[in-house]
Amino acid sequence: MQEKTALHFACVYGHPEVVAFLVENSCEISPKDIKDATPLIKAAQCRQTECLDILLKYGADPDIIDCRGNTALHYAVYNGDVKTAAKLLEYRASIEANKITPLLLALKQNKEKMAEFLINKGANTKTSRRWHPPLIPALGRQRQADLCEFEANLVCRMRSGIHTKTTQRNPVLKTKSKQKQKSLYFNKNKKLLLNKFG
Repeated sequence: MQEKTALHFACVYGHPEVVAFLVENSCEISPKDIKDATPLIKAAQCRQTECLDILLKYGADPDIIDCRGNTALHYAVYNGDVKTAAKLLEYRASIEANKITPLLLALKQNKEKMAEFLINKGANTKTSRRWHPPLIPALGRQRQADLCEFEANLVCRMRSGIHTKTTQRNPVLKTKSKQKQKSLYFNKNKKLLLNKFG
């Protein structure tokens, strides 16, 4: 492990000409910084697609995992960057990397377009269901159930060829909103009754 290299900085700040110069002059293409992140991971994380393209063309490994257990594809998914995800998969990045797969991350972040994209590319939906509980223990059973329902509806629509947007992006917030409206309605009627009979 080492501090960030010149290649890391070129990818972070988006200097594809520097990236090209370095790799053409035989610099190490996948060095790890103190957090085990490679230049390719930083390019994906910072949405530097030109830098990412150059690194992939020169043989950068897309499946290296950083200290958080994330690959470059995980960062593309987190950013909702379908273009970068597609480029990584074109160079055979693992779509099932880590126990928390890219698809599971997309579902956790409610990134519907990214989830659809990954399912179309062959992501294993059974694997993602199996890992729901350990991924989000702090969110409680209801939130886990919401995520499972979101995934099930998405897979069902994908199989039937329906691509309309979900009308319930955050079931938890919608439920809370309904409860709040019900509470306001109750308080309003209570006030009217007090005025009338009090």
